[in-house]
Amino acid sequence: MPTDLSNALDGEPLIDVPVSDIIEKLGVAASAAQFSLDRLSVKMAALLSEAMVEVPNDSGGSDIKSLLELGFAPVFYGVDEITLEVALTVALRVDDVLDSAGEPTGERLTALYGTLVNAESRKFGFEAALAGRLTAKITAQPAPQALLDQIGTPTP
Repeated sequence: MPTDLSNALDGEPLIDVPVSDIIEKLGVAASAAQFSLDRLSVKMAALLSEAMVEVPNDSGGSDIKSLLELGFAPVFYGVDEITLEVALTVALRVDDVLDSAGEPTGERLTALYGTLVNAESRKFGFEAALAGRLTAKITAQPAPQALLDQIGTPTP
């Protein structure tokens, strides 16, 4: 069951968030980042196709060619790997499944929840060596083959 954020206040820390929601949010964020990277590469391809330059030809005259026709190609980047490390306390919780009126249906739901650890807090002797870290590996990738075929550029 997704976490209901409709009543959350801006900037309010989330407590008892299902671990599946944390993973889902990371996946959605990675997809959004990839989409933005792809959109930028496509925009760069359009700009390269619109930028025209005059180049000499074999007959002594000149031709007008786009930068794409001259072999320039946009760089495409891909999100290859994302690692999210957070200090969590983890709890397995069983809750009643509620119907649309908020009444128990008789079914039970088991979920894994995580609560972020406040690294400043040392309650009960809990030590958190790492409060959180997000790393992303983004690498350059060749342009799509269809684009290279369209502009007559050899495969890199």
